[in-house]
Amino acid sequence: MLTVPLYLKIILGNSFRVCPEAGGFVRTNGNYGLTTGLSLEYRIKKLFLFAKADYYMDVSKKQTPLHDGSLSSYNYTFSSVWVSLGVKWNILK
Repeated sequence: MLTVPLYLKIILGNSFRVCPEAGGFVRTNGNYGLTTGLSLEYRIKKLFLFAKADYYMDVSKKQTPLHDGSLSSYNYTFSSVWVSLGVKWNILK
């Protein structure tokens, strides 16, 4: 399965940065979803300490068999929140 994301990230600030982002994604199995997030970054020379939180909403099509042998289709939605802390190294400056 391949996931293709498309999102916009806005970077506000220089040594302390606030970075909101929003977008969506499509998967090769037909599922899709939306994502939004916020990261806080603090620069120390070439290093960035960061804290990031992302909200994902996945939508997938499910089928349920009915008593007459036919199938009923519906969209199944589930959400998740991912939180990460870490260090990034700026290699360009």
